[in-house]
Amino acid sequence: MTDDLRLRFLEATREEDPALASSLSSDDANVARELGGVLGRLAGPNAHELSPRARLAARRILGPLRRRDAESLTLLNKALDYLDLDANGRLDEKEIDLAARCIEAFASLSAPGLSLSMPELRTLYGLLRAIDANDDHHLDAGELAELDAGLRDLRAFIERARLAKPGFSPEI
Repeated sequence: MTDDLRLRFLEATREEDPALASSLSSDDANVARELGGVLGRLAGPNAHELSPRARLAARRILGPLRRRDAESLTLLNKALDYLDLDANGRLDEKEIDLAARCIEAFASLSAPGLSLSMPELRTLYGLLRAIDANDDHHLDAGELAELDAGLRDLRAFIERARLAKPGFSPEI
């Protein structure tokens, strides 16, 4: 099912964003599986095809990734676990917006061009893990408020988390 979803997404994306489609078209089974995982979160009730709105959300989430390989897609999927606030395996509009804001904020830490490198992606995932105080792999209301406030001054937030959260070691 996710393979069908992935193929339909790639077909539509070839017209909408050829460069993204090309970078995601891989024969690697791990890339296909992880991309299917990201897309499956956006599919909503129709798991066979993404709506135009969901394809736009996918491009917003996947587009900033500098590398679109199995490692980065796996890490992205792990980060999305934390941002799936109701832990239902799907991202609703609020969760998609939150994921995109996180990705865009971390991508803006590097050189211009909104490109999310592996160190930034690992730092995003590490920060999400660090603020998950009850270690349930998604953010509750208090943790979400902490993240939302931190995105306003991301560098300061990362530094505060580095000092206050044992085990959090930002790479940027």
